Amino acid sequence: MSQYLAVSAWMIPINWFARILLGLALITASSAAIEPNRCDELNTAGLQLQEQGRHAEAEAAFRNALAEAEHSADRIRLARSLNNLAAMLVELGKYTEAESLYLRAIAIRRSLRSDEPSQAISLTELGYLYYILGRYPEAESLYLRAASIRERALGRDHPKTANTWLRLAELYRDEKQYGKAQQLAMQAIPVLQRALGPQHLQVTEATFCLGSLYYAEGRLDDAGVILRRVLNAYEVSLGKEDPRMVVAINALAVVEYAKHQYSAAEPLLLQAIMIQEKAHGREHDALARILHNLALCYAAQRRYQEAELTYRGSLTIAEQSFGPAHPDVATILADYATVLRKLRKKDEARSLEKQARELRARLDRGNPSKFEVDWRDLRNR
Repeated sequence: MSQYLAVSAWMIPINWFARILLGLALITASSAAIEPNRCDELNTAGLQLQEQGRHAEAEAAFRNALAEAEHSADRIRLARSLNNLAAMLVELGKYTEAESLYLRAIAIRRSLRSDEPSQAISLTELGYLYYILGRYPEAESLYLRAASIRERALGRDHPKTANTWLRLAELYRDEKQYGKAQQLAMQAIPVLQRALGPQHLQVTEATFCLGSLYYAEGRLDDAGVILRRVLNAYEVSLGKEDPRMVVAINALAVVEYAKHQYSAAEPLLLQAIMIQEKAHGREHDALARILHNLALCYAAQRRYQEAELTYRGSLTIAEQSFGPAHPDVATILADYATVLRKLRKKDEARSLEKQARELRARLDRGNPSKFEVDWRDLRNR
């Protein structure tokens, strides 16, 4: 069974608040030369609905904005509309469509050489999508391109540059390149503090990244201290039932599990599940990883029947969200099989073990480092 709890969890989505402000700023900037139109209004509405957690309505607004932009000669608006819809689809777990939209946005923005900062947005967000999907070399390449653009266009003391460093830090953390990851995180945090103030949500997210690094390095007490600080900051800023709380709650549960404090981890995971289901329903990919964590928690307490039911739900959601050929699916299959053996369901266990081995072999050929045993295995990314 996996050595540590599953995080997905450690992956904070591309900062929602920054995207809202950035989207509004880009609309304002482009409208200095072009009068606001229906496309701008729909994009603004979509960003506001996204902020409020009204995801179905936000998706509809972004789709309508894109439809308006497709009939316009304004390529800046088209690229922005493609990017906004893609980001919303990533949040909803609709990854295939999101990738195609990002690629279109990048192609348009690359052709508009005066729009380099916007190109960095699309590069960073597509990099994040590849990170979610376990496509690490592609994610790193896009992050490095975005960082180069931002350092050149905005400078090294700009918060957007710092946010790109944090994305790279998360990636290097998952690849066990802890020295690189910590250097980037420590480089980013003071930039964000100076630019935005110590209480800003982006500073909290950067602090979270540092906590995840401590966890990955086995510094569990230090990780717990930082994650409680992050959780308190989120509660003050967002409220206790905001879906953005799920990341911090699940991460703290992971730390408690690693310390064998199962009675502390379980209620945190149940809280995260409740918030996630209320916000996104029962089929979002993040729920698959939290359920995986809960199943691991049950199994650690020898509550194997509860673990079996929870694994079943986790596997179903993971296969629907990611497709059958994803690292998360392989991990869930292997851990699920371990529980089935405990329940003396050996034939079912052997079948799942075979699926997991074959899937891991296929994935391993494409990315040799992907299945190193590390802290992600109890989660995922």
